Amino acid sequence: MSAKPTAIPLKKGNGENLEDFMRTVADEFEAREQRMSQCPDVYLNVYDMLAVNTYVYPVGLGAYHTGVEVYGREYAYGCHPYSYSGIYDMEPRQADEITGQQVRFREAILIGHTHFSSEEVKGLVVLLGRDYNGCDYTILHRNCNHFSSDFCQRLCGATPPRWINRLAQIASWMPFVLNCLPPQLLSSPSHSHLSPTDVPDKKSDS
Repeated sequence: MSAKPTAIPLKKGNGENLEDFMRTVADEFEAREQRMSQCPDVYLNVYDMLAVNTYVYPVGLGAYHTGVEVYGREYAYGCHPYSYSGIYDMEPRQADEITGQQVRFREAILIGHTHFSSEEVKGLVVLLGRDYNGCDYTILHRNCNHFSSDFCQRLCGATPPRWINRLAQIASWMPFVLNCLPPQLLSSPSHSHLSPTDVPDKKSDS
């Protein structure tokens, strides 16, 4: 007749160690949540560029302009004919009033939180301006949404939803789609009347 299995008695300290461990995990999680709540929010501000967006938005399509809001300023990318930064900043969610483009504010999407200080964010904008020159703007391969995605990734390790730039992706794969788009959408938005965030000192060129 086989012996009945017997439970292995736990040592006195095992339960206490597990309880301490769980308490430590809970404390660390709470501390992390508190730290994150104190970090500035990073928002993606989305603007409609076509009236038809009202109908195609639910299925993840449309033409959109975006800017990234952090520390009370919104940063976006546009074109100009010069080989310096095409990134500019403005009051958040006012692109429809400031850029002169036919855009309409749709929504603000919380992307995450950043550990960067305000001065570090400004430094990052200057650094990105070297890669996002105004003369390099293209509607398909280097537009405002590409900049917003890059900026969000560096600020908080997260990127905007894919539908934001899906139209440009589809058009890059199937160029004939461009023939279906209105001409005003294909012209690169200019912000020559705004102040870019990193303008070279003209005195240094003399």
